[in-house]
Amino acid sequence: MHEIGVCFYMVDTSNATYNPEFTLTYTIVASDYPVNFDREAYQTHSERILNSVSLTAGDGVQQTATLDGTKKAYQDLTSQTFTIASGDEVTVTANYSGSWMHSYVYVDLDNDKHFSFNEGGDQTGTELLGWTYIDGYNNEGAAVSNAVAPQSPMKFTVNAAPGEYRMRVKVDWDNQDPGGCVLSSNHILNNGGHIVDVTLVVTEKTGINAVTIDKDAEVYTLDGRRVSVNGKLNRGIYIINGQKTFVK
Repeated sequence: MHEIGVCFYMVDTSNATYNPEFTLTYTIVASDYPVNFDREAYQTHSERILNSVSLTAGDGVQQTATLDGTKKAYQDLTSQTFTIASGDEVTVTANYSGSWMHSYVYVDLDNDKHFSFNEGGDQTGTELLGWTYIDGYNNEGAAVSNAVAPQSPMKFTVNAAPGEYRMRVKVDWDNQDPGGCVLSSNHILNNGGHIVDVTLVVTEKTGINAVTIDKDAEVYTLDGRRVSVNGKLNRGIYIINGQKTFVK
C-alpha cells in the first residue's frame, strides 16, 4: 500500500483562499511470478515451439509436463507436478523444436513468488539453477558454443527442504531474466521463446540407505547396467546386492 498527499489550490481573486490538503490513497499490486509480456500473448516465430519439459530425479524416473501445443508464450502448468527427493541431482530437458536458442531453469527456493537471478554467469546464491548457455558455459561449468541445442540436458542439485515450490523453465536467446527478454532486437515473442511454470514437490529421502560399498558388491544402475565399484561410486541411487541404495 502506498499513500501520497496531493495539494490542490483553487485561487479566488477576491479573497485568495484555497481548499484544504487531502490525502489520495492508491494500491500497487505486484504480480506473482511475473513475465515481461502479456500472459495471453503468442510468440510469432514460424519454426520454433516448446512441446514439453522433462525432469529426471534421483530415482531415474523421467517425468514430463506437456504444453498445450500452441505458441502461447507463457503457460501455467502448475497443476502438473515434478516430484524429487531433497538433495536430488536432477536433469531437466526442454523438449523444443528449433535451434539457436538457450534454456534456463529457476526454482523459487524461498517461496517469495519471484525468481532471483544475476546478469552474467555467476548465479551463486540465486534461484537460476540450470542453463544451457551463459557467457560461453553451461551451469556445470562446461564450455559450450552459443549454438548449443536448447534441448541439451541441464543437470543440477536441488537443495530444498520438503515442500512445494514453483519451477520455471524458459527458452530464450542469451538472457537470464526469468520474465523473458524484451529488447527490440531479441524480444521473446519474436525469437520463438517460451516460459512454462510447473509445481516442484520435494520429499524426504525415505526407504533408501546411505552405505559404504564393499568392493565385491553387485552394483547396478536403475536401468539394469552392471557397475564396477573400483573403490568408489559417484553420488546417486543404485541397486546394490538387490537393495535400492543411495550413495552420498
